[in-house]
Amino acid sequence: MSIARNDIDENIDEAFSKEELKKKIEKGKLVRVYMIDEPEVEDYIKEYTNGATSRFIEDANKEGKCIHTGKKTKTIAYFAKSY
Repeated sequence: MSIARNDIDENIDEAFSKEELKKKIEKGKLVRVYMIDEPEVEDYIKEYTNGATSRFIEDANKEGKCIHTGKKTKTIAYFAKSY
């Protein structure tokens, strides 16, 4: 595995609550969360985290709860903040 890939893997983290997401974003992490793929949800997360945006969104094989609404979803988003 390349050095760059190792750096990326070391900086990806997961969050299961909005508070946890915000703390990890503040530490400069790329954070993986379940999220309903709707603009309103992404806009809320951006505002709540003071500017974090989704870097990419993918479909998951298993179901989880949206970090904002609590609804079931199979969509995963990776959020980070530019510094």
